[in-house]
Amino acid sequence: MEEGCRRPLFSVMFCSLILMASSVPLLSSWSEGHPNQKAVERILMEDDQYIQHPSIFEDLVTYRRSGDIYLLDILTGIEIRLTDDDASQFHPQIHGEWVVWKDKRSDRNADDWDLYGYNVRTGKESMLISGLNGYDDVSIHGDRVVFSQYVDEEIDRWTDGHYDIFMYDISSGEKIRITDNITDQHDPDISGNVIVWADERYDSSDIFMYDILTGVETPLTHYEEDQFTPRVDGDRIVWIDQRHSYYQSSRSDSIYLYNITTKEERRVTEHVSDIRGIEIQGDRILWADDPTNSRDPLYILDLTTNKGKRITEDRADSFGADIFGSRIVWYEYYNSYNSYPLDRENKLFMFDLDIVPEIRITNETTVGKSPVIFDEDLSWIDVGIRSTYISKLKYFGYNSDNPYTRKMMMDIPDADGLSYGHNTLVWSDRSDGDQDIYVGSTDTGDRLKLTDSGSDQHNPCISDDIVVWVDEREGNSDIYGYDMNEDHMIMIANGSSNQTSPSIDGGRITWVDDRFGNRDIFLYDLEEKEEYRITDDPYDQTSPDIDGDMIVWQDNRTGNWSIHSYDTGSNTERRLSDESSNQTCPKILGNRVIWIDDDGQNDDICMYDPTSKDNIQLTQSRSNKSSLVIGKDLIAWVDDRHCSRDIYLRMFDRDCDDVIDSVDLYPDNPFFSKDTDGDGVPDNMDDFPEDPSASVDLDQDDHPEKWNDGYGPEDSITNLTIDQVPRNYREWIDADGDGHGDDEEDEFPNDPLEWNDDDGDGIGDNTDMFPDDRREWNDTDGDGVGDNKDSFPNDPDISKDHDEDGYPDEWNERTFDKEFSSTGLKLDEFRGDPDEWNDTDKDEVGDNSDAFPNDPAASVDSDGDGYPDEWNYYMDEDDSTTGLKLDHYPYDPERARERSEDGLDLSTMTSVIVPVSCAIFIGIFMIVLMIIIGVALKGKDTPKTEPKDSYRPLVRELKDPRKEVIVDGTGIDKE
Repeated sequence: MEEGCRRPLFSVMFCSLILMASSVPLLSSWSEGHPNQKAVERILMEDDQYIQHPSIFEDLVTYRRSGDIYLLDILTGIEIRLTDDDASQFHPQIHGEWVVWKDKRSDRNADDWDLYGYNVRTGKESMLISGLNGYDDVSIHGDRVVFSQYVDEEIDRWTDGHYDIFMYDISSGEKIRITDNITDQHDPDISGNVIVWADERYDSSDIFMYDILTGVETPLTHYEEDQFTPRVDGDRIVWIDQRHSYYQSSRSDSIYLYNITTKEERRVTEHVSDIRGIEIQGDRILWADDPTNSRDPLYILDLTTNKGKRITEDRADSFGADIFGSRIVWYEYYNSYNSYPLDRENKLFMFDLDIVPEIRITNETTVGKSPVIFDEDLSWIDVGIRSTYISKLKYFGYNSDNPYTRKMMMDIPDADGLSYGHNTLVWSDRSDGDQDIYVGSTDTGDRLKLTDSGSDQHNPCISDDIVVWVDEREGNSDIYGYDMNEDHMIMIANGSSNQTSPSIDGGRITWVDDRFGNRDIFLYDLEEKEEYRITDDPYDQTSPDIDGDMIVWQDNRTGNWSIHSYDTGSNTERRLSDESSNQTCPKILGNRVIWIDDDGQNDDICMYDPTSKDNIQLTQSRSNKSSLVIGKDLIAWVDDRHCSRDIYLRMFDRDCDDVIDSVDLYPDNPFFSKDTDGDGVPDNMDDFPEDPSASVDLDQDDHPEKWNDGYGPEDSITNLTIDQVPRNYREWIDADGDGHGDDEEDEFPNDPLEWNDDDGDGIGDNTDMFPDDRREWNDTDGDGVGDNKDSFPNDPDISKDHDEDGYPDEWNERTFDKEFSSTGLKLDEFRGDPDEWNDTDKDEVGDNSDAFPNDPAASVDSDGDGYPDEWNYYMDEDDSTTGLKLDHYPYDPERARERSEDGLDLSTMTSVIVPVSCAIFIGIFMIVLMIIIGVALKGKDTPKTEPKDSYRPLVRELKDPRKEVIVDGTGIDKE
């Protein structure tokens, strides 16, 4: 890169200033903030490749460049290319230790895409999910990623598929479907346990919210007009709302905010415009707005003050803005809109709201001139309406509640050419008609006139006790000096030529001398009393400044003014700038060289960085600058940006963290600056910045997680005690050491194995086999039924006995059918009868009630004599399996049937005698009947039988008084 005032690409010392454009009314107050404050804009990436989709987390920015994903470390300027293949990757998002993006490397021609992730801690890439299809919207918070995915499922003849919201948990590898609706849900965002998205189930687009912990889905809007692009951070949700567009002829958007905690909604912006993109982070809302239909500048709103500001100019459209903390990133493209992407010049920008690089010291009522710096004190000449006076400012830094104190040091009639050192001011004063040199004490206000020659003395400067100036008492310009310690005048350089622009450091004085026809740089050493010619060139060298062995000046030997340096120790000269513009008025202190760069349109202040050997542009404002001075921590100058001559101040802060480099223990890291307790941990990372014994308090309960290496409780100067419950800000004592605090977390503070009892049954969840059922806690037989409900707690095969007769109603579900359980029990055949459980003979009468449990034919024996009262339904004596006989006297246990003389029980013979007697009677009756019939038929004729060898038809004659019918052997009647 060429030298000059162009900013190096990744220099961590760069802190440029953007000129704030005109503002747009927002709510009741649209502000530029503190009148002296400007935030820093910085170009992170400037390339002819297509840059888009930036996302920021802490000091890391990820973005898409020409189809691949990149990661940039803001602090070091190191860029890492995460993907390198021919397929497209897009929409990267970063949070925590993960970068995720959509990737088409598996099938670049398909609609599907894969979700890839890169772990910034391990440096490893992995494919998280494959075969997805959906919008470009992906959001990540911690290990959770949300996205919309096309679900190809036919709902009805009109609906083939839709987009639903899904969540993927990187740590568990689980993909969870959040919505299941036949309409589209898209544009999700996630923060903590809250997911929001735009939902079209009510025809228009509405905002929905989902709580991951409770599984509850909540619609936040339901209007005819659209609400879209929801974003969530913490308990705040914002979105773009068109409910006020109904009376507009063109699109008009507002921003709305919903507080999850208070459940309150409010309109954030009152103006109507075309809002493109919105983000929220903490108390800040960021969006791109197009009120004039020309560009899309970025705007920011602080919810704590209800004030906003515009943060980009009208130079190009701003896209893809993202915010984290005070940092905002976005990209802009220039040149042709119709040439994609080769003819587009892209720039990736970062804007830091908390960095305030310039302060306007004076106001419109005075004119400032001749600023000077000594240590942290800044002095200048204030030219008021009626008076001229010297003011002094002591600077304490931007982070202070009162960053500086200011006082008027002394009132002088007509001061000019101020210089300052060791509480002593020197200046030139024309109050006596000609210019004289004065010195004054900043402590007492006393003043002393050093010259009174009747001629002009001007351009004084001071170092230690030596004051030097330009003196015209000889008719030309000479260099004179005064030793205040020795109280005498010193002749530095004189002659017929002119000596001007003196500068002094210690005992060395430099000036410009034209004794050789052009202007050269000379040096005089008071101790050696020697003069040296520093430049020997036919061109002009002017405006020298000296610090130690180094001299700097402006040199026009190349046709324009450039900055050169000379090292008197090594006798080497070097050109520090090389630009086509003019660089003038250099100042040096230590290893810093600053100057004013004039490109013909405006002046900017640049600095040479000896480490990177690059030029850094420190300001970026369209104004003229002069009287540049440098101190240990600050630079100051006169600036006319407000159409008046004002004094401006800028601190040296190469990491732009609002802490000057001289007191910044970490000058190259914008996040760190102090280490008050000296424990090696920066204050803003140290939870106990004033106690060296500890530094980490993850739950912010004022109790450290551990002691710092080499320290213990005896080393704590603030009486710290270790947090025994490091993940709960409400707990820090854990007596039983189970990791759960005694006050709220641990319901069993003296039991290291238990801490919770969800069902309140007095049994800890770790022991309780039924932690959600307060009536159960044990399952002895392991059948899944608690002992209190289990009628057979020692038998895994059975558990139910509704009639409590000691026999199970059924087998458990996981038990296959079997004859006996593990304890030898059979199923209860009478589940509703506590007195019965078995039916041996299967006659549907329980064994306990069955007088004959082994005979299905009978079951009742009222008198208990062993004879059944009756047969069971559809049963008789033949069905008896034990040879039972009915009891003729069912209620007399002494007898059951009659007995014969020979001792036979006649009652038992009845069933045999009666059937036999009946059979004999019927037989006799049939014989008598047959005899009677035979007698009756005895007298009738019987046909004769012909011999077998003489065949003739059988003829039977039947006599009828009316006619005779002959029937032959064929059975056919013949007349």
